[in-house]
Amino acid sequence: MKKFALIWPKSTSMEFINYHCVQFIEIFDYLDTRFNNQIIPIDCDLDNLSLNELLKKVVMYDLVGVVMRVNPENVSQSIRTCEILKQVFPSIKIMAYGDLPILLPELFLKYPIDAIHSDGDSELSIESFLHYCNNNEEEKLLGIKLIKNGCLIDTNAGGILDPEYWGFAQLDNPLTKKYCAARQKNRIAVSISRDCPFKCKHCLVYTTQGARERKRGIDSLVQYLRSVYPKYSKIKLWSANFTYDTQYAYEFCNKFIENFPNITWDVTTRVDLLKNKELLKLMYKAGCRQIGVGVESISEIEINYAHKQFSLEQLRQSIMLVQSVGIKFKPLIMLGIPSQTKNSIIATIKYLTECGISIYDIRPSMYTPYYLMDKNMSLPEIENFNRSFYYTALPDVSFKQLLQIQYCVEKYKEILVQ
Repeated sequence: MKKFALIWPKSTSMEFINYHCVQFIEIFDYLDTRFNNQIIPIDCDLDNLSLNELLKKVVMYDLVGVVMRVNPENVSQSIRTCEILKQVFPSIKIMAYGDLPILLPELFLKYPIDAIHSDGDSELSIESFLHYCNNNEEEKLLGIKLIKNGCLIDTNAGGILDPEYWGFAQLDNPLTKKYCAARQKNRIAVSISRDCPFKCKHCLVYTTQGARERKRGIDSLVQYLRSVYPKYSKIKLWSANFTYDTQYAYEFCNKFIENFPNITWDVTTRVDLLKNKELLKLMYKAGCRQIGVGVESISEIEINYAHKQFSLEQLRQSIMLVQSVGIKFKPLIMLGIPSQTKNSIIATIKYLTECGISIYDIRPSMYTPYYLMDKNMSLPEIENFNRSFYYTALPDVSFKQLLQIQYCVEKYKEILVQ
């Protein structure tokens, strides 16, 4: 039987493993029901697979098509994988989806790739591409740019998939158990929304998905969770701004109280969307135990640069409000925001701890200006655009110090007085 491979090539960093669950295994679930076990899912990050080990998994199959998740942090391995696969399977067709095909489509003109996802939901584009691998009917492609003779050729506009058809991480998929065990958290990750109406220029959600927030149906979510509960009672709910649509949040919480009294979950949102104590109390009652919040910094200059919309007083009030109902406030801060200084980093972390937040609950990552990537950059240069390793030269903080803070935030004072 002819087979297709869905591959996440090995990255320079596997820091954000939840992305894999919702951007790979949920997509596989959608596709698997439509291609009758023809698709082989391979996550090289999750299984720590070298290129040789990846080839061992596919070389004995009659592969006709490969779809590859290509992001800045795995672009080198992605391209090398394509080069090898084209030699092993000369007639194979390869498609790239993910962040890079949307951000830098012209980059792929230089490499042995036949198509890239360009717009619309990736599931529909990948589905149309896999059919194309079998029948060569270009007129039925959706949201794809073909690469021919050094040119990008548009096909039909991409489609928007009804949230009722979004996939889930099914327990009978061997990868799901590994995702759940990653980072020793033993929790399952589920996407409940796509897109983001806030246009933070450093964020990939708005750029690669869109501005109109879409939500998964709560009834279908409840049905899915019944299939994984009580085996998994900890849930990472993937939504850029859970408290943005308050009507949905209220309905969600009431359904959870009714159906899952012992499930605990965490979400993310923005500082300026944490004003409703009644909703927060209901979230706690429904099992919410942590809210990740994009604080970034307490410096007004840095907040504005990151396109956030809150004052220091709003931040203080939101922290107090979340803590008052028993939910952990987990601040997500950025290191390397242009114009950032040693003193502003110290001030941000100090302020958060003085608000009663444990130093170990503060999660730093690198400010990464994806908008500065260029099609003429080398693959190693593009791979530097990585939230774990990107460095913007700062006046009084070295790259080494930023890395030390990122991985040992509790030692920030001694690191910054070196």
